[in-house]
Amino acid sequence: MLDSGEYSMLDVDVSDALLNIATGKMEEILKNVEYVKSYEVGDLIIVVLKA
Repeated sequence: MLDSGEYSMLDVDVSDALLNIATGKMEEILKNVEYVKSYEVGDLIIVVLKA
């Protein structure tokens, strides 16, 4: 999916970070959402999740 341009390295990095913090209370929150896309705007990273 990286080759097709559908996802970027930012998407991969954010997905990995979400998996790493998915423990305890965060696991309960994150298990009910779907990762959609991440966008970098200047110094801001916007993460889009779907419930």
